[in-house]
Amino acid sequence: MNDVKKKVEQKIICLNQGSGTAYERLDELLSSGWVIKQIASGSSADGACCFVWLEREE
Repeated sequence: MNDVKKKVEQKIICLNQGSGTAYERLDELLSSGWVIKQIASGSSADGACCFVWLEREE
């Protein structure tokens, strides 16, 4: 059997409401092999955010 372990990279990005740079960046990441593992929303006194957990195997 091949027991080679793959390196897994992870990152979490925040998408604020609206459109623009954050959405373009997400599109670039998805196009380069990143996959969405989970999406969650959160808010605080200074605004709301949609957190996107991304993962990619090397």
